[in-house]
Amino acid sequence: ATLIDASIKGYEFVWEPLSGERRENFYRDFRRFGTYFGLREEVGPQGYIEFEKYYDEMLSGDLLGSHPLCAEVAAAVVWPKKPWRDRMLGKAGDFLPIETLPAMIRERLGLESTGWSRGRMKILQKVAPVAFRSLPKWVTYYPESYRAEMSMED
Repeated sequence: ATLIDASIKGYEFVWEPLSGERRENFYRDFRRFGTYFGLREEVGPQGYIEFEKYYDEMLSGDLLGSHPLCAEVAAAVVWPKKPWRDRMLGKAGDFLPIETLPAMIRERLGLESTGWSRGRMKILQKVAPVAFRSLPKWVTYYPESYRAEMSMED
């Protein structure tokens, strides 16, 4: 569910809001994607509107992030200790998960929104759309997506 939500928010962050029809199509495609991992199509919310309701209920419930291990895992992902390269990336990009998680979940995980993290997020909100529209596709696309698109143009 978080992958679906993050994908839509990430797209809209850089490009433009998705129409209801495009959200529904994206959700349908993601449900099909889930079958590759053994999820049956009849499991879970059947449409995007149902998904939004389900996701909002999960976020507002008491379960997510409630176990102490969740905070440990979140800290290890946001601020990895090793290798040094990952530790530096964590320090540079820690604002992304901190500022994109819902406040209730962020607090349960012990991730604090600060003026520094909010400021970096505001800068990214200004820079990312311009960068993604200006840079060549081979820089902004995942390599697999870029190769697939290029193969369709041949």
